[in-house]
Amino acid sequence: MMSAAEDSIIITENNYREVADKYNSMFSALCLLNKENPCKLGIHNGSLYKSWSTLSGVQRSYYGESRNVLIDFLETNFSKYVQFYNNMFGLLNNYDSGLIHEIATTIDVSRLNIGNWIKGLEGVAATYPDDKTISSKINNIISMLTSILSKKVTRG
Repeated sequence: MMSAAEDSIIITENNYREVADKYNSMFSALCLLNKENPCKLGIHNGSLYKSWSTLSGVQRSYYGESRNVLIDFLETNFSKYVQFYNNMFGLLNNYDSGLIHEIATTIDVSRLNIGNWIKGLEGVAATYPDDKTISSKINNIISMLTSILSKKVTRG
């Protein structure tokens, strides 16, 4: 989990790539999932991991992980990610240098990752087919991510 200091991080031309990399790493396990390949996820050192073993339930219980802990992690961190993503557009609009192309490329890569994360979240939902609360929360996250995909980078 992020500390309170990271909750209020200001995105600048000096740190946007580092922050983007942090989120890409945090959510990378979602890229391994989809509806046809659902799997349970765990959280280790502030990042998601795919539970591979047949004893993953025991492992996750031992580490105090549960579907509710996972959903809280996803809701909190994807809300922060959406704020970061929107802030990158603000950064893009404030610079008239060669940095514009680098920021725009980071946004384009982020858009590809968001598409993969959405598929992964659909896989997480498929893992808990009878849990309406989890399904609803995941659908809310997917809607939030889908809505930011409508923002487009315009290159002049």
